[in-house]
Amino acid sequence: MGYSYDYLVAALRCPVTGKVTPADYTTGMTTYLPAEPAMAELGVGDRLEIDPARANAGDYNGYLLVNPVVPGAPVRICQTWECPYCAVFIHWAEIRVEDGTIAAIETVPIDRETLARVNLISVDVVSVVADLTGEPIETLPGTDLVGRLRALLQAR
Repeated sequence: MGYSYDYLVAALRCPVTGKVTPADYTTGMTTYLPAEPAMAELGVGDRLEIDPARANAGDYNGYLLVNPVVPGAPVRICQTWECPYCAVFIHWAEIRVEDGTIAAIETVPIDRETLARVNLISVDVVSVVADLTGEPIETLPGTDLVGRLRALLQAR
């Protein structure tokens, strides 16, 4: 049976409650990055191949290019997750992939520093742009979400 996603898993500290989540699927951190998803739980030490040419072409479903992926350099991905304790969606995690292996998964804020270092960001960023602009979320797809987010964060 073919699946469309895997889970990224880590013990993440909730920025709202301070509680640490279990390192499992309960954070809802789904990813479409693996070539052959199997609803697997992928954590630090697991393989996650990112093709730089494909990433730079914007060819990963569910992700937007923020900064070019450089072959041989770590790839940083900004991904949404939900706290199973407070049920707040959206929190963000940064996944660092080195040499095709997940090296770290950590809670991060969406700020200028995070945006300056990540290569890919979940399309869920549309919710952040909608919150910051007050625009209806349905009017935002098709716009330059990354460019708009950069401008909004610079103005803060």
